[in-house]
Amino acid sequence: MMKQEEPLPLVSILTPVYNGKAFLDRFLRCILEQAYPRIELVLVDDGSTDGSFDTAENYVDAFQRRGYSLRCFRQEHAGAAAAINRGLAEFTGEYLKWMDCDDLLEPTCIEEQMEFLKAHPEYGFTICDSRYVENGNLEETLRIFGRKTNGKDDYFRDILRGTHNYSLGSGTILVSRENLLHAIPMMQIYASMEGQNYQLMLPLTYHFTCGYLRRPLFRRVLRNDSHSKMTRSYQEQKERCDHFIVLMKETVRRMHILEEEEAFDLIDRRFTRQKFLLAYENGDLREAEYCGALLHKKKDLSRKEALKWMVSRHPLLYSMLKQQVKQADEH
Repeated sequence: MMKQEEPLPLVSILTPVYNGKAFLDRFLRCILEQAYPRIELVLVDDGSTDGSFDTAENYVDAFQRRGYSLRCFRQEHAGAAAAINRGLAEFTGEYLKWMDCDDLLEPTCIEEQMEFLKAHPEYGFTICDSRYVENGNLEETLRIFGRKTNGKDDYFRDILRGTHNYSLGSGTILVSRENLLHAIPMMQIYASMEGQNYQLMLPLTYHFTCGYLRRPLFRRVLRNDSHSKMTRSYQEQKERCDHFIVLMKETVRRMHILEEEEAFDLIDRRFTRQKFLLAYENGDLREAEYCGALLHKKKDLSRKEALKWMVSRHPLLYSMLKQQVKQADEH
């Protein structure tokens, strides 16, 4: 008798949804159009009020006909990270991808990523390039985004620093359950209303080397009203920086690594810089001077930033420069 081939590994896609009904039809169709034959979609509705859950459940039969599985869960609104935690407890695949419901996969995305990992077992996970498109025109490519490594790949520290196109990879990542379990033994992440990708990517990039599939197999759909792109006041932007400091440090703390102190320092530098630039642009000279002094003490100011720090200590000079910029913009 001929030896029967083993079935291909099951790939799970984990997607949190909060009031995403407007995007669910196209998202679910893009999953149904995947070339890879064994897929489980775990969709966690995070307290939507727009009928997202019912829209998703209407596709259960279509997934079954395709040979796929669609499993829908709902919970009280607690944020994307909490929804991810529910999905991490529920997915059954041997491989995992997580993504938002307003983004899209190209039809061969999962197939090509699985082939890449099979051909390159030296990598702990893989990330593909992204094609950026506008919500109103999904076919026109605005740009191709791929992570830059500058010859030396230190993904973990690049995320901490926020440098070198550190793309957090929601939708571009594929990792095995085995490796995810090694990186996050409890299969639960720090539940914060901000973030989800930092909590997953920091442990992965610390423990494993990433393999780059230089193909734009993921479409990141740009929307001005998305959570990450929405307009925020200066105070809200400052508070968001503080929230990210907490969630990144808590994620690192849960990793129990020897480099914890170094990681905390890199996080502090990153968001001190963000708050310094925010304060300067918004005329909060006291905050700009304070944050600039912290970076100066660590010898971590670029020439341009050092000039801004100097200007922030002289309100009259700051006002004159701002007026010159305004006049130049008007002409």
